[in-house]
Amino acid sequence: MTDAKRGAMLLLLGLFTAVLLYPALHEGGHILVTLLLGGRIREVRLGAAASVLCGGLRHGELAAVAFGGVGLPLALAMLLRPKHFPLWYVVQLVKGISVLAILLSLISLIGCKYGVIVENDDIMNAVRLWPEGRGVCLVLLCAGLLLSVGSICAARPVQRVGEYFGIAKK
Repeated sequence: MTDAKRGAMLLLLGLFTAVLLYPALHEGGHILVTLLLGGRIREVRLGAAASVLCGGLRHGELAAVAFGGVGLPLALAMLLRPKHFPLWYVVQLVKGISVLAILLSLISLIGCKYGVIVENDDIMNAVRLWPEGRGVCLVLLCAGLLLSVGSICAARPVQRVGEYFGIAKK
């Protein structure tokens, strides 16, 4: 396969991961936690404004559901260790998108004290429902950030992509 075809394939995999796979995993995380806690799924929307509407849960449980959105994609990406390059690449993209989602939630969580408001952030919704859990949210987000960044660094993405294109030392 030529480098141009490989590059095009990576671009398409990136678009697929960012536009379809990660949002589906994110909303699936909300669904999974809702069902595990005994709640009911009333509505699921996938698309530009993806969302899950659930019922039958208390405020603290709804806060846990909010974490499911970031938790499921990150947990799967941390557990999967594919050898085949395209699958490895998708897993690294999911980790990277998870890092961005966590950073956005951290900005929202810390920034709300200074007037920075991120609308419809899952973690801020969790804090609104469970105000005494702000510290727990902060610790969980920081732990997720450290784990995901550490995992990305350990995967040596620059070296691995370079090897894929035949431009890095082996």
